[in-house]
Amino acid sequence: MVFAMMLPSAAPVLTSYATLAEAKRRAGEATVSPLVLAAGYLAIWIGFALVATLGQALLTQLRVLTPAGTTASQVLAGTTLVAAGLYQFSPLKLGCLTRCRFPAPYFADNWTSRSGAIFRQGVDQGIDCLGCCWALMVVMFAVGVMNVVWIAILGAVMTVEKVTTSLAVPRLVGVVLIAWGAALLIFSPVGGALLARLPF
Repeated sequence: MVFAMMLPSAAPVLTSYATLAEAKRRAGEATVSPLVLAAGYLAIWIGFALVATLGQALLTQLRVLTPAGTTASQVLAGTTLVAAGLYQFSPLKLGCLTRCRFPAPYFADNWTSRSGAIFRQGVDQGIDCLGCCWALMVVMFAVGVMNVVWIAILGAVMTVEKVTTSLAVPRLVGVVLIAWGAALLIFSPVGGALLARLPF
């Protein structure tokens, strides 16, 4: 799931580095393969995948996720969606998204021909990407952890967020997630019970 969702959205980072590396190579400078950068980037997301897998196992043991990875709790799905939607408006999300959208200055300012340093740059970029996208990845717990359709949809959303320059996209995604999650909470058994207690 991580590879399917995150590699397409890594295009701005990998393209920016590869373009600069090619220019340096033509100028006679030593360069490092973009694959080393990609390895550092993926190391962060492999770590996230391990944590998410442990979370899935725990939630399955608690019976709020089914063994197939679908939610068994409308309340969990709703709160997950609302939390992910709110994160779309956070300064951390927007700061990480800006750095993911415009990685070229980072590579220009930190250019090196050492493989270890390039791997660490990949890690840095992976951390920014994690800060940008982790909440959208967690949405998979609400829609089905291995739901192929939602993997494609959320992967496309993350890619569009990174290749556009407008803040309208992350904000629109945030509004949709909050509204969707709120609707699930309102129409859940818990929400229905709370509404029944209201005096009007």
